[in-house]
Amino acid sequence: MAIYKGLTRAEFKNKKEFSGSIIRQIHEVLDYVYLCNETRVVIDGSPNREEYDSYPKEALREAIINCYCHRDYDRNSNIKIEFFDDRCEIISPGSFYDGLTLSDALQGVQSFRNINLVRLLYKLDLIENYASGFARIFRSYRDYNKKPQVDILNTAVKISLFNLNYNDIKKEDKETLLSINALKVFELIKNDASITRKELALKINKSERTVDRLIKELKDLNLIEEKTSKKGGIWVILI
Repeated sequence: MAIYKGLTRAEFKNKKEFSGSIIRQIHEVLDYVYLCNETRVVIDGSPNREEYDSYPKEALREAIINCYCHRDYDRNSNIKIEFFDDRCEIISPGSFYDGLTLSDALQGVQSFRNINLVRLLYKLDLIENYASGFARIFRSYRDYNKKPQVDILNTAVKISLFNLNYNDIKKEDKETLLSINALKVFELIKNDASITRKELALKINKSERTVDRLIKELKDLNLIEEKTSKKGGIWVILI
């Protein structure tokens, strides 16, 4: 698994390998993927707030477990999960099996390369064994403009899931989307209009440089402004 900065593989933010039994890998991979699934928060001036995952958890789970169920274990290759700013690409060694097509899979047609493994994962309640995985992946994006992309290659299957919080592609509206840390800064400022950058950094356990970036995020969205005087500075909430 790799997490990149930006839209290409030029710069790693983090990378991790998983080993051990298939069951152990599935659980550890899913736990780590859910940690990588950043949440965005909608602030619109009302008392309530809404939170949105970057990727539907159902889509991530189905795509990853599908890899373990249907990959070609004879190929000297690995399952790859790669997070970019705008998408997650999941690559499974081995193309579709026994003449199966994507259209067939979306219609619920089954084809088993690893029948005993499928039976085992079914017994462990990790899958339904009903050929519904691809349909669920696409269904989880039904309310969004951007849809999953499936590339059937000669030696692999690649699923691209798009980040619903990237460039506001989640909905065609003007809701304000904040990162979790920016929300923390916003709420601290609401509670204390005179709080300093240094105090904010200590409160959220981040550097002052990071706090500066989060404050810029809030200012760019016209949520706060900063007023300074000889006596000091205060924050003004604009919503």
